[in-house]
Amino acid sequence: MLRQATENIPEDKWYAGGKSWSYAWTVYHVVECADALLRIGTRDFHWLGKIGLSWSEIKRGDDFKNKVLPRITKTVVLDYLQEVESNLSTMLEALTDEDLLLADESGKDEGLYETVLERLIYLLRHQHHHLGELSKALRDWDCEKITWTAK
Repeated sequence: MLRQATENIPEDKWYAGGKSWSYAWTVYHVVECADALLRIGTRDFHWLGKIGLSWSEIKRGDDFKNKVLPRITKTVVLDYLQEVESNLSTMLEALTDEDLLLADESGKDEGLYETVLERLIYLLRHQHHHLGELSKALRDWDCEKITWTAK
Protein backbone atom coordinates (compact mmCIF):
# COMPACT_ATOMS: atom_id res chain seq x y z
CA MET A 1 0.00 0.00 0.00
CA LEU A 2 2.91 2.34 0.68
CA ARG A 3 4.22 1.56 -2.79
CA GLN A 4 0.82 2.58 -4.19
CA ALA A 5 0.88 5.78 -2.13
CA THR A 6 4.27 6.60 -3.63
CA GLU A 7 3.35 5.70 -7.19
CA ASN A 8 -0.08 7.37 -7.12
CA ILE A 9 1.08 10.82 -6.09
CA PRO A 10 1.79 13.10 -9.06
CA GLU A 11 5.26 14.66 -9.19
CA ASP A 12 3.80 18.13 -8.66
CA LYS A 13 2.34 16.99 -5.31
CA TRP A 14 5.34 14.90 -4.13
CA TYR A 15 6.74 17.70 -1.94
CA ALA A 16 3.35 19.25 -1.12
CA GLY A 17 2.00 19.49 2.38
CA GLY A 18 1.64 21.95 5.19
CA LYS A 19 3.88 23.83 7.58
CA SER A 20 5.14 20.73 9.40
CA TRP A 21 4.09 17.94 7.02
CA SER A 22 5.02 16.94 3.51
CA TYR A 23 4.03 13.96 1.42
CA ALA A 24 7.60 13.05 0.42
CA TRP A 25 8.89 13.27 3.98
CA THR A 26 6.05 11.14 5.34
CA VAL A 27 6.64 8.36 2.81
CA TYR A 28 10.38 8.40 3.52
CA HIS A 29 9.73 8.50 7.28
CA VAL A 30 7.53 5.40 7.07
CA VAL A 31 10.22 3.42 5.25
CA GLU A 32 13.04 4.69 7.45
CA CYS A 33 11.19 3.89 10.66
CA ALA A 34 10.45 0.39 9.40
CA ASP A 35 14.13 -0.04 8.66
CA ALA A 36 15.07 1.13 12.16
CA LEU A 37 12.40 -0.92 13.94
CA LEU A 38 13.39 -4.11 12.12
CA ARG A 39 16.79 -3.91 13.81
CA ILE A 40 15.60 -5.86 16.82
CA GLY A 41 17.47 -5.33 20.07
CA THR A 42 19.46 -2.31 18.97
CA ARG A 43 19.31 1.43 18.74
CA ASP A 44 22.22 1.40 16.33
CA PHE A 45 20.63 3.12 13.35
CA HIS A 46 21.88 6.02 11.25
CA TRP A 47 18.83 8.24 10.69
CA LEU A 48 18.82 9.98 7.27
CA GLY A 49 21.73 7.73 6.27
CA LYS A 50 19.94 6.44 3.18
CA ILE A 51 19.96 9.97 1.76
CA GLY A 52 23.54 10.66 2.81
CA LEU A 53 22.83 12.96 5.75
CA SER A 54 22.55 12.87 9.53
CA TRP A 55 20.41 14.93 11.86
CA SER A 56 23.54 16.62 13.24
CA GLU A 57 23.97 18.29 9.82
CA ILE A 58 20.46 19.75 9.89
CA LYS A 59 20.01 23.03 11.68
CA ARG A 60 16.83 24.93 12.33
CA GLY A 61 15.18 27.01 9.69
CA ASP A 62 15.29 26.07 6.04
CA ASP A 63 17.89 23.29 6.34
CA PHE A 64 15.23 20.58 6.31
CA LYS A 65 13.48 22.01 3.27
CA ASN A 66 16.73 22.76 1.43
CA LYS A 67 18.92 19.80 2.42
CA VAL A 68 16.65 16.88 3.29
CA LEU A 69 13.58 17.12 1.06
CA PRO A 70 15.40 17.44 -2.29
CA ARG A 71 17.16 14.12 -1.61
CA ILE A 72 13.87 12.31 -1.06
CA THR A 73 12.84 11.34 -4.55
CA LYS A 74 10.35 8.69 -5.55
CA THR A 75 13.18 6.55 -6.88
CA VAL A 76 15.07 6.76 -3.58
CA VAL A 77 11.94 5.86 -1.62
CA LEU A 78 10.90 2.98 -3.89
CA ASP A 79 14.41 1.48 -3.87
CA TYR A 80 14.61 1.85 -0.09
CA LEU A 81 11.15 0.32 0.30
CA GLN A 82 12.21 -2.70 -1.78
CA GLU A 83 15.27 -3.17 0.45
CA VAL A 84 13.25 -2.90 3.67
CA GLU A 85 10.56 -5.28 2.36
CA SER A 86 13.25 -7.84 1.56
CA ASN A 87 14.80 -7.46 5.03
CA LEU A 88 11.37 -7.76 6.64
CA SER A 89 10.56 -10.96 4.77
CA THR A 90 13.89 -12.49 5.76
CA MET A 91 13.43 -11.49 9.39
CA LEU A 92 9.85 -12.72 9.67
CA GLU A 93 10.70 -16.08 8.10
CA ALA A 94 13.43 -16.59 10.71
CA LEU A 95 11.41 -15.51 13.78
CA THR A 96 10.06 -18.18 16.09
CA ASP A 97 7.27 -17.89 18.63
CA GLU A 98 9.94 -17.79 21.32
CA ASP A 99 11.74 -14.95 19.54
CA LEU A 100 8.58 -12.85 19.60
CA LEU A 101 8.42 -13.08 23.38
CA LEU A 102 12.05 -12.05 23.94
CA ALA A 103 12.67 -8.80 25.78
CA ASP A 104 13.47 -5.79 23.63
CA GLU A 105 14.84 -3.09 25.89
CA SER A 106 15.40 -0.54 23.12
CA GLY A 107 11.92 0.97 23.34
CA LYS A 108 11.19 0.31 26.99
CA ASP A 109 12.40 3.68 28.27
CA GLU A 110 9.95 5.50 26.00
CA GLY A 111 7.10 3.19 27.04
CA LEU A 112 6.76 1.94 23.47
CA TYR A 113 7.44 -1.80 23.76
CA GLU A 114 9.10 -4.38 25.95
CA THR A 115 9.11 -7.47 23.72
CA VAL A 116 9.93 -8.17 20.09
CA LEU A 117 6.21 -8.79 19.44
CA GLU A 118 5.29 -5.42 20.93
CA ARG A 119 7.97 -3.79 18.77
CA LEU A 120 6.50 -5.35 15.62
CA ILE A 121 2.98 -4.32 16.66
CA TYR A 122 4.27 -0.78 17.18
CA LEU A 123 5.77 -0.91 13.68
CA LEU A 124 2.43 -1.96 12.19
CA ARG A 125 0.52 0.74 14.06
CA HIS A 126 3.05 3.37 13.01
CA GLN A 127 2.81 2.30 9.36
CA HIS A 128 -0.98 2.38 9.32
CA HIS A 129 -1.12 5.76 11.05
CA HIS A 130 0.95 7.33 8.30
CA LEU A 131 -0.77 5.37 5.52
CA GLY A 132 -3.96 7.05 6.72
CA GLU A 133 -2.34 10.47 6.35
CA LEU A 134 -1.08 9.65 2.87
CA SER A 135 -4.40 8.17 1.82
CA LYS A 136 -6.26 11.27 2.97
CA ALA A 137 -3.87 13.52 1.05
CA LEU A 138 -4.42 11.47 -2.10
CA ARG A 139 -8.17 11.80 -1.66
CA ASP A 140 -8.05 15.53 -0.87
CA TRP A 141 -5.88 16.19 -3.93
CA ASP A 142 -8.12 14.09 -6.23
CA CYS A 143 -5.34 11.59 -6.96
CA GLU A 144 -5.62 7.87 -7.58
CA LYS A 145 -6.43 6.28 -4.24
CA ILE A 146 -4.67 3.47 -2.42
CA THR A 147 -6.33 0.08 -2.82
CA TRP A 148 -6.54 -1.95 0.37
CA THR A 149 -4.45 -5.10 0.17
CA ALA A 150 -4.13 -7.87 2.71
CA LYS A 151 -0.39 -8.40 2.06
